[in-house]
Amino acid sequence: AMVGFAESSSLLGDDALAAEALTAAQTLDRDLPEDLSEAAAAHLPGHRIHRTMNHGAPVQSLRLTDHGGLVVRTAGAEALVWHETGDIPQVKIDLDGPARQGRSIAVAGGMLVTCHENAPLAIFDLAAGKKIRNLRTHPGVATCVELSPGADVVASGGSDRILRMWDVESGECKRTLEGHGAFITALAWHPTEALVVSASADGTARVWNLEHGRCIHVLEGHGGPIRGLALAGDGLHNLACAGQDGTVSIWDLETGRKLRTLRGHLSGVTSVVATSTFIAASGEDGTIRLWHLESGETMRVLRLGNPIQDLAAAADELTLTAAHGSSVTVLPLPR
Repeated sequence: AMVGFAESSSLLGDDALAAEALTAAQTLDRDLPEDLSEAAAAHLPGHRIHRTMNHGAPVQSLRLTDHGGLVVRTAGAEALVWHETGDIPQVKIDLDGPARQGRSIAVAGGMLVTCHENAPLAIFDLAAGKKIRNLRTHPGVATCVELSPGADVVASGGSDRILRMWDVESGECKRTLEGHGAFITALAWHPTEALVVSASADGTARVWNLEHGRCIHVLEGHGGPIRGLALAGDGLHNLACAGQDGTVSIWDLETGRKLRTLRGHLSGVTSVVATSTFIAASGEDGTIRLWHLESGETMRVLRLGNPIQDLAAAADELTLTAAHGSSVTVLPLPR
């Protein structure tokens, strides 16, 4: 509450009162970051909301489609496909069972790939809502999936700490990559280079060169699991990692060097996305924080009522889509 008062005072131009409130907040909560700024909550203009989509069960994960639509996975073992407009979803897909909280769906090329706690990876036709095929049974529990840029390979991470590459057409596992010390939490494909990044509950991210089938960088530094990944910067040669330790770390993919650490969340960071201007991250504290991509300066903070499970940025960089509780909210990005 004191942090919110400090931020509001700063927005109203009373810097002295804002500084006093921030000092009081840091006295009450020793875990607050020392460099937390009272100006760190310049809210998104007007707190405007473009759209809200409500669901009958908590939302676990969301993905934007190639044509501006949205796919939402809920804890009710279903996926709902929403078009850009409309008050109800256009397609409902019954899945093969529940999944662990996290990045359990991937969308590309008109396909939806899902992972489950007690069933194989499955591929569905998004438009028809029908299953195309199962992939081979995943050893252990599949915890996250991502489709390659060409939508011909599925990468999956599992509770067995192994990254697997699956052929979409045959359903066969083409390659396994090992190195993590705990289950894999998130994946990111580079769109133009033969690279894939995996994140883990062991607090590291690994950069894999797929031409040579080896890890070229181990990115260490988080004090807990990494929960989300996003490629950023010119040529997408930077990587943003969302940490359960409340920070977002930015890395150079070519050198494996950490560039900066972004702070401000008061608990775990659940998801991170990048635009050409911003890094945006959502948190268990119910906020979305935006930092300037180049400087790392905090630009905006938006507060929602519930912990935010997932976040996505539109390709046109006009909106953010956030999953919180049983709702999905579309918000304008600052210009």
